[in-house]
Amino acid sequence: LKHTDIVVVTSSTVGYQAYLLGLKVISVELSVFSKDMPYEKFGMSTAVTDLNDLENAIENITNKNNGVKKKVQNATAAISRIVDNILEP
Repeated sequence: LKHTDIVVVTSSTVGYQAYLLGLKVISVELSVFSKDMPYEKFGMSTAVTDLNDLENAIENITNKNNGVKKKVQNATAAISRIVDNILEP
């Protein structure tokens, strides 16, 4: 993971790991499991609900990241934000 720029997931802990490493995550919200791990709702990803939009999402993130170094997040702070998002009504 540390050698990637973008991670595309449906529902997997790989998306969570990528987020904690400071990588950009695109979640394809077309799986029956998407409701179990709504990455976008947790503020961890850019969601795609149509596969035709995936290429544009990748291009948008790639263009925003040109020349920008990855920033590794404080894991405790990241987990706290995710828990707060889960507990919101």
